[in-house]
Amino acid sequence: MTSVSKRARDRNLIRLLCGNPNSYVWRAVGSFLLALPIVYITMAVSDGDHLPKALIYAVSPGIAIGLRAMMQSDGFLDALGKFGMVAIPINVIYWSSILFGIFSLRALLRES
Repeated sequence: MTSVSKRARDRNLIRLLCGNPNSYVWRAVGSFLLALPIVYITMAVSDGDHLPKALIYAVSPGIAIGLRAMMQSDGFLDALGKFGMVAIPINVIYWSSILFGIFSLRALLRES
């Protein structure tokens, strides 16, 4: 019986779960970098009153939570700072996860 080191088993487990780890990392980095301009564009589009509220919340969910954070601030700059500290990270996480899922599905379909 051959003994396999624990480290070699761990590498095989990682490759079994997520394929090539390098491609997994590149998909994560790529989805984050692509999410940044999307976040700023969707926040700019959803800032006006020309879209229905449901569509605004679906495109930019950080807006709803950021507006709630603004309610509990003292001045304009404090409100703007709280809004940015809440809305932008939520939207980045939202769009990064969507893009990561799309990239992962694309890689899965490409492999099969």
